[in-house]
Amino acid sequence: MQKLAELAVSLMRDILSDPKVQLVPSVDTPAPSHAGSDPDLVPHTRSNAAMKLAVVRALWGHVYAVLPSQAFAGSASEALLTWLMEKEAELISETDTPFDARTQWAMLCAEVLVRADAPAAHLRVFWGARGASTRWTWNWAADVRSLVWRTFVERWQGLAKGWEEALVLLGVPFA
Repeated sequence: MQKLAELAVSLMRDILSDPKVQLVPSVDTPAPSHAGSDPDLVPHTRSNAAMKLAVVRALWGHVYAVLPSQAFAGSASEALLTWLMEKEAELISETDTPFDARTQWAMLCAEVLVRADAPAAHLRVFWGARGASTRWTWNWAADVRSLVWRTFVERWQGLAKGWEEALVLLGVPFA
């Protein structure tokens, strides 16, 4: 099962990194009706970068729901999270609405992180908090950091993680 999880993560990275993957039709294409569709996946409401991130978020949720949690233990979720952190600028750069793509990116990071082994430790690394094994440094303006943090808090509440992780997350604005 772990090999299947690793294959799914590899596919997700391929979707996000391949510039030939165009999920948003050109402006010349008439928009079909999407009544009852998932609002995150409706084209023409977001950039291609944000759409790709939304599709990968949906794929991550389905894969995680289908495979046993031990399939993601260690390498698969951690590898995806590390890759998302390393590629953040590339994943949100080609968009007219950078906050939409960044919000999708932050939600995906939070959803991957919450399912990693030792989420509190990974939160410390992600936010560069004291006590982290590695301190990640983001060069975000205050409004971007605030957006990412709020997105993390909202996703964390929705995924109902434990107190230790909540304390780490609550301490981010003061780090």
